[in-house]
Amino acid sequence: MLQFLLTLYARTPLGAAQRLGRFIGWIAWAFHLRERHTAKVNIALCFPEMPPHQQQQLVKQTLVENGKLMAELPITWLRPFSEFESGVDVREFRRHLAEKHKQGKGLIVAVPHMGNWELGLHAVVSVAPTTVLYRPPRKKWLEEIMTRGRTSTGAVLVPATGSGIKELVAALKRNEIIIILPDQIPKQLQNAGGLYSPFFGHPAMTMTLLSKLAAKTEAPVVLAVVKRLPQGESFLGQILDAEPAVNDPDLEVSVGALNKTIEKAVLEVPAQYQWVYRRFHEKVYSK
Repeated sequence: MLQFLLTLYARTPLGAAQRLGRFIGWIAWAFHLRERHTAKVNIALCFPEMPPHQQQQLVKQTLVENGKLMAELPITWLRPFSEFESGVDVREFRRHLAEKHKQGKGLIVAVPHMGNWELGLHAVVSVAPTTVLYRPPRKKWLEEIMTRGRTSTGAVLVPATGSGIKELVAALKRNEIIIILPDQIPKQLQNAGGLYSPFFGHPAMTMTLLSKLAAKTEAPVVLAVVKRLPQGESFLGQILDAEPAVNDPDLEVSVGALNKTIEKAVLEVPAQYQWVYRRFHEKVYSK
């Protein structure tokens, strides 16, 4: 039943969905939902120099952007990309990816929880065969919708199991592209591994899998972001080169470089980072 309703909802115009998302964000703010507290703690930790009233405004904006993402995802997964492709500028995004891919060592694309990361998948797949590491949602019906949407692009999905990681290595050896969400909490990804590494000056649990793959294969690493533009219904894809040390065999050095790269992307559009995600030690959220 839920799948059927989401399929109907996916016909909603993108602009209307974003207005709904804005309302969802305001609900999270007005009713002091868990997401508001998490975002407040994260932003206070990462931007201590920001005046309190600006921190509060950023929390509000974050909840609105998170609400927009929730409202956009069914549309992103269940409608052909061609229906809203004209509003997604990925020309430089594709060009940069293609240049990196020419090195012949495969390409690791790190996609942080920022903007609408699902839209970037279509552009990546257009450059080369693509394999995506993913964590199945707890709800089976949601997994089916997400999987259908992602595989419709031509991407191959693999779980973070031993066999899935072997498939990632094999894809890189074939000079293909792999996608990893680098700021997923490692305990939610079996076999991904993790360590605490500074993120905006505070230790954040960060996966080591991407760093291990980069060191093992010497594949270049880039960060991909698809951010919303102020005028609404429009997006811009951007590629950032990872800090050079991300290929360092020392995991602490590599993971630190990865977090530094994510920080650079976040500082461009801080409200579109998923601050509702708990990356820091759980005790900071219980204060």
